[in-house]
Amino acid sequence: MTAFEGLVLFVSGLTGGALSAAAGGASFVTFPALILTGLSPLAANTTNFVGLITAQPTALATSYRSELRVLGRRLIPSLATALVGGIAGAELLLHTGESGFSALAPWLMLLATSMFAAGPTLQTAITRAVKTPLHGNSLLCQAFIFLFSVYCGYFGAGVGMMLLGVLAVFGYDDIHQANAVKNAVVMISSMVATVIYGLSGPVAWPAAFVLIAGATLGAYAGGVIAKRAPQHLLRIGLIGLGAIFTIYLFWR
Repeated sequence: MTAFEGLVLFVSGLTGGALSAAAGGASFVTFPALILTGLSPLAANTTNFVGLITAQPTALATSYRSELRVLGRRLIPSLATALVGGIAGAELLLHTGESGFSALAPWLMLLATSMFAAGPTLQTAITRAVKTPLHGNSLLCQAFIFLFSVYCGYFGAGVGMMLLGVLAVFGYDDIHQANAVKNAVVMISSMVATVIYGLSGPVAWPAAFVLIAGATLGAYAGGVIAKRAPQHLLRIGLIGLGAIFTIYLFWR
């Protein structure tokens, strides 16, 4: 890894950590950066998990402590679901193999970008279709959390905004509480996936450590400013970046 590549990874980690704490979409920045330094899609994905491991814990510790106290035991079912889903997603990736993941990577990025862009529309449609009040610990909500935790353990790009959309449908009207739940769910599923990848996956450790340094600082800053961030501009930027990289992955 050259000094320039290290700088690119640190800046992408800084940006990704801030995005992860504020809304989601860190992998739209860090995954492309790892690819551009010469890593294969599979190695970039496993390294990305390790490199972003401190983002959610930092955000929760610095900015969402009051929300976590309010939520209390309501979080336990979601965290248990996230644990199982993260394990399933990581194992699925490792059994997919290099060639399989390389073929799936463009489609996964397309899915993440599309769901990220369509989030508000999907949210409105589901809300109109539901005839009875829903809550975060319902079986239906936990089924969604499980599916997205599997996706998080497998790939993860855009999962933060996907979860925020689902949580809004299931009664989390306070965006700050929803952000706390989102960060906690992503933290658990990512951590268990990181342990599995660290033991079994092709992690580029020098790149991962540079990302960790940047992501920790970025998550601290992102968590502090999350409640003041211009969310509409953030969404537009992430959608544009996701679209560009989706095209790049299909082209390569």
